[in-house]
This record gives sequence, structure tokens and C-alpha cells, in this order.
Amino acid sequence: MAGVSIMVGCATEFDHQYPLSQGWQAARVMRLGNEVTPPERVGDDCRSDVTWVGNPDVRFAEVLFRSHRHLRDRIVPLPKDGAIQVGDTLYVNVLDCKHRAVRPADG
Repeated sequence: MAGVSIMVGCATEFDHQYPLSQGWQAARVMRLGNEVTPPERVGDDCRSDVTWVGNPDVRFAEVLFRSHRHLRDRIVPLPKDGAIQVGDTLYVNVLDCKHRAVRPADG
């Protein structure tokens, strides 16, 4: 997990398109699709957000990110395009489930 915390701690500093002040965090994909496990906090599971309920075209992933010196998990909707794999780095909005995860510009 040390590698994840280092990755998460540095990645958001350089991409101003997804500012931390608006809820964006760099996160690492831990599990995909049916492999995701419910997070400790119900609010961290975007599968129940009205934006995504009943939409068969939305895929989800469990991601791990750093928040206030702690590692947290969250289930987020994936980008529409491209194949996402376990271990990929994405930007996720931890304040609003209506935003899909996005790939960093250099990723």
C-alpha cells in the first residue's frame, strides 16, 4: 500500500484540470465490476446514485485514494471510453457521484 499512498499524494498537484478543491483525487483501481466490495461508508458507493441506477452501460470500479492522511476506498463510475485495468490511476470526484472517473492527461 505504500506505493499507492505515494502515487495518490503526488498526482493531483500537477493536474489543474481536476483540482483537489473541487473534490478530485488521484486514485488507484483496486477491483473492477463484480469484484468490487461495499465500502465502509455508504456514501462512498456511487452505484446507488440516481445518475447511474438502471443504466446498463455504466461500469464501476473500487478505487483507493488518500484523504486526510488515511487511505479510503470508493466505488466510482468508470470513463465511457477505453479499457481500465486493476492498478490504473484515475482521477475521481470524492464529493459528487455524478462525475465519472477520468484518466490523467499523461495516462
